[in-house]
Amino acid sequence: ADGASVELERLRAQDRREKARQLAQQLLAVHVLQVRCHLALKDFSAARELAQRALKLHRYEEERLEREFHMAAALRSCAAVVETMQAVVEASDALSSDIETVQATLRRLEKVDFTAPLRAALLVRRATLSSDGEADIRRALVLDPSCKSAQDLLNLKAGVSGYGS
Repeated sequence: ADGASVELERLRAQDRREKARQLAQQLLAVHVLQVRCHLALKDFSAARELAQRALKLHRYEEERLEREFHMAAALRSCAAVVETMQAVVEASDALSSDIETVQATLRRLEKVDFTAPLRAALLVRRATLSSDGEADIRRALVLDPSCKSAQDLLNLKAGVSGYGS
């Protein structure tokens, strides 16, 4: 009976560890969904803030799971999510950066579908920093047809080129 109670306690502890890990993953997933919503709404500063919170949450939960349950790297399955949240933060910062930073950030975000509005805004930023940015403007409009800054810039360029004709 004593061996059975020890085994039962071991299973309960294992169950508590697994539930704690799953809860941390679910909390991180909620933050990611919120970031996606703000990106869709083109509220890049809110998306940045939530992505930063997701990164802090990930660090905190990793440390807590290690400290309380001796689970090293318990959230390693979230590595891609963490990388994407870091890219969202960097991309939001890059909206007011130089062309090299914008280009590096665009490359980093290329494979993340839900970042299309942010990528479109970065393309517009790159177009404003270069002398011939029409291709970037058109690409921004493909990514996000409702991107007002890309539409305005395209109309401006069309108006300027139409003036001399």
